[in-house]
Amino acid sequence: KKAGRAVKKVRQLSGSLQKKNTELKLTDKETKLFEIIRRMEFGEVRVIVTDGIPTRVEEIKKSISIPMINIVEETVQYACRIIPDLKKLGVLATTGTVQSSTYQIACEKQGIECVVPDIAGQEMVMKIIYEQVKAGKEVDIALFYHLVEMLKEQGCQAVVLGCTELSVVKRDFRIKQPDIIDSLEVLAMKTIVTCGKKLKTDRIHSALHKGETKEFIFPLIEAER
Repeated sequence: KKAGRAVKKVRQLSGSLQKKNTELKLTDKETKLFEIIRRMEFGEVRVIVTDGIPTRVEEIKKSISIPMINIVEETVQYACRIIPDLKKLGVLATTGTVQSSTYQIACEKQGIECVVPDIAGQEMVMKIIYEQVKAGKEVDIALFYHLVEMLKEQGCQAVVLGCTELSVVKRDFRIKQPDIIDSLEVLAMKTIVTCGKKLKTDRIHSALHKGETKEFIFPLIEAER
């Protein structure tokens, strides 16, 4: 019966999708994501996992009736909570994400400056992502830290890993610095809390909700495993 109701819901939605997409004047990528979200609207929560698709999230949020978590906005807000007096936030991500300005826009909303690598630095980022992580080869961790330091030299108080391949680097090398923020970890914690569950310790849960901590809290989750 539940499956039948779900199918009926999808059919009802499909008739209005094209009209809604036209009203919003969505791009092809936005249209595909919008259709996925609308077709799954009978669920409880939607999560935007990718950092890189340039979508008008607020417009899509208004068209559905369930919570939607934006990894980019959540990560920037998280950085503002844990870094005291944050003024500049560095971002390491794919060229597509950088050019889409998703992080730049999110930072502007919080009144902080978003800093990305220069052309040469961006080429290094893409090398790590595509020629090393995606290719299944050993990551040049010295190059990774060099990129982080390049952003810090420009005044960045923290650096966001805005690509899931860079999340792999952080995990594999067990990077614990509080000023290197993994967007995927932030999304995981926010999703757990949004779904009505608690993180593994009250300390973590309180930190995420109240924003009172100035330390990086994800390692506490690993310590509880």
